[in-house]
Amino acid sequence: TNVDGPPLTDYTRRYFAIYFSTTADVSDQHFIYQYNGSSNNEGTNQLIIQIYFNGQMIGNTPVHAGDSVYVKTYFTPDPGMQTTWFDSNTYENVSYPYTGDSLVNSFLWTN
Repeated sequence: TNVDGPPLTDYTRRYFAIYFSTTADVSDQHFIYQYNGSSNNEGTNQLIIQIYFNGQMIGNTPVHAGDSVYVKTYFTPDPGMQTTWFDSNTYENVSYPYTGDSLVNSFLWTN
């Protein structure tokens, strides 16, 4: 996952939630499997992560060869930051928990 914009200026973690679905409307409300995690303190905008699934299932949902799987990643605030924060792009206070946004990507299930 690459994040647009300049790299982090200090070494800090990024927290994220990855959602998987068999339909294109994948979101934090519509998903079949969710993975939460955080990056290392690498000070970059690149996160490399591998998530392993059973050869025929994502979580508890059967997936067949040729099925499309949709993925969406949200970058979230530090779990300890349970307060609003000021978004300098929109000049508004954003309520916690903020779940960012990303494009929906997809891949074909091969097993």
